[in-house]
Amino acid sequence: LNAYGLHQEALATAATAQNQYNSPLFSYNIARFSSINGLTQQSLDWLERAFKLGVSNVRWSHVDPELAAMRNAHRTEFDNLTEVKMTGKIVWGILNDDYQLTNNSKFPLTNVVVNPVIVRKSGRTYKELIAPRIEPGQTYTWDNAFSISKNEYVDNEFGDWDADQKQQ
Repeated sequence: LNAYGLHQEALATAATAQNQYNSPLFSYNIARFSSINGLTQQSLDWLERAFKLGVSNVRWSHVDPELAAMRNAHRTEFDNLTEVKMTGKIVWGILNDDYQLTNNSKFPLTNVVVNPVIVRKSGRTYKELIAPRIEPGQTYTWDNAFSISKNEYVDNEFGDWDADQKQQ
């Protein structure tokens, strides 16, 4: 456009392209388009970008027919990219104890439910903790989730969990 003297139109198109570059949906669609056209590494890169920008529908990426070529060509990398990874721990307090969950995945986790199990000398303590969304790299804290005496504590287990991104 610029070469044809359409400078304002060229600037407007460039601005639109720049805005789209930061769009999660645009990134996901480029991943799909790239996969369909055999550009599987580019597809994987755009999918990772889409996740970083906030796409959280990881389960759909496992069955999206337009991502099939990329999934087949880069199975290990795709599985690693879409694997839910998180760690949980107790943060001891004076009277009450917090529970922290860190999202180590490459995408947001939504509608997260964790059920940590605290093993005590006198038995087990179960608790259901819910978080609406945890971004990649973010640590979510449930304040005062437990009240456990350290001399009563034996161990803790991660327990069951669920999220929209969990593969069935």
